[in-house]
Amino acid sequence: MNPPPAGNITFLFADVTGTIALMGQNRDAVEQALVGYHDLLVRCTDDHAGFVFQGGESDFRILMDRDKNRFLAAFPSAGQALEAALTVQRTLSREMLPIMRRIGVRIALHTAAAAPVDGRYRGPGPDCTSQLLSAAGFGRVIVLSQSTEALVRDLLPPLTALQNIGRQDTPACPEPAFRVQHPALPDGSLSDEAEAETVERGRMLYHASRQVRDRGDYAQAWTMQQESLTIAQQIGDERAVSGSYTGLGNIAFAAKEFAQARAMQEVTLTLVRPWGNAREIANSLNNLARAAFYQGDYAAAQPPYEEALALYRQLDDPYKIASVLNMLGGPTSARENVAAAQAFYRESLIFYRQQDNFVWIANTLSVLANIEYKQEDYAAARSLYAESLAIWRQLEDQAEVGTLLYTLGNIAFQQQDYAAARAFFDELLSLFRQMGDEQNVTAVLERLALLPQSRS
Repeated sequence: MNPPPAGNITFLFADVTGTIALMGQNRDAVEQALVGYHDLLVRCTDDHAGFVFQGGESDFRILMDRDKNRFLAAFPSAGQALEAALTVQRTLSREMLPIMRRIGVRIALHTAAAAPVDGRYRGPGPDCTSQLLSAAGFGRVIVLSQSTEALVRDLLPPLTALQNIGRQDTPACPEPAFRVQHPALPDGSLSDEAEAETVERGRMLYHASRQVRDRGDYAQAWTMQQESLTIAQQIGDERAVSGSYTGLGNIAFAAKEFAQARAMQEVTLTLVRPWGNAREIANSLNNLARAAFYQGDYAAAQPPYEEALALYRQLDDPYKIASVLNMLGGPTSARENVAAAQAFYRESLIFYRQQDNFVWIANTLSVLANIEYKQEDYAAARSLYAESLAIWRQLEDQAEVGTLLYTLGNIAFQQQDYAAARAFFDELLSLFRQMGDEQNVTAVLERLALLPQSRS
């Protein structure tokens, strides 16, 4: 337990609303929800150097008592108190039991000079905080007095803002109050009756937007996902907000609007980092890096790829490890660090072979062959291309087989291995004739005409 602070301290008072009406419907669920909420408050207070001076007992009878269920704590600084309050509400937004959506968790913060007497605080500071909490309305909310707002306005976490809601009916606290705005907090625009229907519409729009995106109607998909985001913000569902920003980023990426995709994924990363979930952070980093890479900003793409790779290694996810290694080869190669790029591609190849992922084995072999070709190591390039060709033959992918036959024919020609070149081009000619591709038949015949044997 932290010691009680003294001096210019910040009070955090919290309570819940709406529990009485729910008791008759599901008493066990309400009890579980309230005890979980209380334990979260205690933990977040302790983690941010706060001192609990009322409401430390996890007793359901006390939590249900209107006169006793207030949670009172004091913090050495306003910043620590706001961080604790946001952590509580963000955690409830992401992890709450369904019934907690119908229970309002109100938090009020006020900063004043005070000193503890026998482990408790009395006087104007607690009185102001208590009245501010009573005037906070219903639903999940954080309100600040002006004295606290002045101390935190320049310390706000990302995606956090303060709305001046004016003076409240609080004689002990006559200064203006401020409402915290954050994706984890409802915006207060929906009634309880409207929320359930709105939540369902948000889910429907989110999933429908993905289907519309896959059909190629990016404008309509964007509109639907934006509406889903608005609903998530209205109800204060931070996880849904994050999902919508990811969805918007994916739509922008599919539409080749890479700068916009990158901006959306940056918001997602800002939201998910504090959650501490390695997989969600890694996936967000991966999406951000991909957008930066396709935007052509290779220097910006590499750090998030490397961070994502480290997290996937911790998670022991071979598929994701291979994927990120393969992607890391791109920006590294683009920055002309050939040896590092080859190392990334070769390690990814090991993972793909372990997974029997033949498509990506063949693709990676071709990429490694391209690097060797640019380095003018034609023998190494030819060997890698041939290995890739063998796999595409097994997969019966005529387009890839054709591409590699043409490439191998040209390399053999450069090496003056005209017999091998003729064999590759003859097979390619037969393939195009089977496909009825007359334009490419003509192109291959022209290539064959360049071989010395054809001049005799």
